[in-house]
Amino acid sequence: RAPDMQGWIIMGTGSNAAYYEPDTGSVINIEWGGLNKGLPRTDVDRFIDANSDHPGQHLFEKMISGLYLGKMVMLNLR
Repeated sequence: RAPDMQGWIIMGTGSNAAYYEPDTGSVINIEWGGLNKGLPRTDVDRFIDANSDHPGQHLFEKMISGLYLGKMVMLNLR
């Protein structure tokens, strides 16, 4: 539990998050779009990644960002 914790999320074409570290007075950008390990991925997630400009990179971002949502919905409705 961190009662003084402050965090921010950007959701748009891309996605990112940051938090305020009170001990140092710093805002830490965590670049969460680049989280790639241990994510539960579907066949659609793998297809979008394989057909993206940067396969194998920014997997989390490809799963939640606005840039990929239209394609994801279309593929899941097939």
